[in-house]
Amino acid sequence: MLLPLFAVLAECKKNSVRPNKATTAITGWTASGTGCTDGTVSAIFADDRLSFTLIFDNFIASSGPGVAQTEYRKDCVLQLRLKYDTKLQYAVTSIDYRGYANLPQGMKGRLVSRYNFPNADTKMETIQPFVGPYDNDYLFSTGIAAENRTYSDCKKNVHGRIVTTIALNGDMTKSALLGVDSQDGKLSQRFALDWQPC
Repeated sequence: MLLPLFAVLAECKKNSVRPNKATTAITGWTASGTGCTDGTVSAIFADDRLSFTLIFDNFIASSGPGVAQTEYRKDCVLQLRLKYDTKLQYAVTSIDYRGYANLPQGMKGRLVSRYNFPNADTKMETIQPFVGPYDNDYLFSTGIAAENRTYSDCKKNVHGRIVTTIALNGDMTKSALLGVDSQDGKLSQRFALDWQPC
């Protein structure tokens, strides 16, 4: 079950529009990486098509006695296919992250997310650091100012590429965890969108 996410949506520009619900949809995605093996990622569009949420079932970085080095860092590369009116273009305006971290003193963690379009010169990157001691759920929002947004090309449906990495560093003999939500077992990211006419 996906619990409601609180999000602060960035202000849209004056020429922003709302896309038609009947013609705007996530038509599919491909996911690859150590944090999103087959069948462990899902994507949901909000009814107003102004945001979508990615849900990861098993995206966890961990350390501790007997934990393999391959568990210290996890990543996911997601290619998201959207269908929408080609008279529109879209950009990400904010990203909300929700999950859980348990880091003892001396351990650090980092969640990095990059979003871009194929053949685009620019990409959006957000970084969230964690410093131990830390033992709590987390929910934070990163807004992208209007002048820094990268919009999809006009006249064709452009698929977005999202790369997310979670990593731990410090004394790896200490038990630490980053990524899993304590209530529903899922790390989730919510992307708010701005749509504008071409």
